[in-house]
Parts: sequence; structure tokens; C-alpha cells
Amino acid sequence: MSYYIFITRQNIFESDPNPDQITYEEWSRVAEADPEFEVDDYGGGRKDFCWKAHPDRPLFEFFDSMGVGVRMRDMAICRKMFEIAGKLFAVVMGESSERYRLTDRGVEQYWEDPSDGPPTIVIPLDE
Repeated sequence: MSYYIFITRQNIFESDPNPDQITYEEWSRVAEADPEFEVDDYGGGRKDFCWKAHPDRPLFEFFDSMGVGVRMRDMAICRKMFEIAGKLFAVVMGESSERYRLTDRGVEQYWEDPSDGPPTIVIPLDE
């Protein structure tokens, strides 16, 4: 079972789509301008992009309702996601609507509503 982390402007649990959500055209411009990405085209229409600078070559996939999704595996992938999120003026969010940020201790998971729990480090900086 996979767990996706998204670069998004959309809250997963909002029923109305964000009118400013990331478009495929916007994402593909960012990916095509980045020499670390290459097209991963299976002939199904829109292209996904593979991060060729990473040894596992993770696939960054576009989802209409959410933005760009990837299976989070390590600190390098997280750093790349934060880099892209900055270019797209977006946030990094998980399938359960938890958010992620890069701190001086590592990748921190937190909730928009603090009553849902305190922030926790999910990937230490030294990984």
C-alpha cells in the first residue's frame, strides 16, 4: 500500500475545489524547466515526470484534484518537494490532510488545527 504526499493548494477534505489549484500546464512548465526531471510518458496523454537525479528515480505524478503527488521515501525527495512547492506557491500535504514543513531538525508533520495534535518529526535531518 502506498501513501502519497502532495504538492498542492487544495485541502483534501474541502468539498469545493480551490479555484487557484495547481494546473497540469503550470506543473509541466516547472518540471520541464528543471534539468533533474525527465518525461515519463506511457502514451496515455499527459506526461508524468521522473526525478532522474535521485537513485530510485521517483515518479512525480499529476492529479487533477490535488496537484503533484509522490510516494515519500526519504529526505532528498522531501527537499525536492519543498523546492517545487515554493515555485508553485503551494504546500506539502499528505493524504490525511496533514501538512509537512522543513525545519532545522528535519521534516516535520503538523496539522492545520493545533488541537489535532502536536508537530512531530517524521524524517530526521540526518537521513
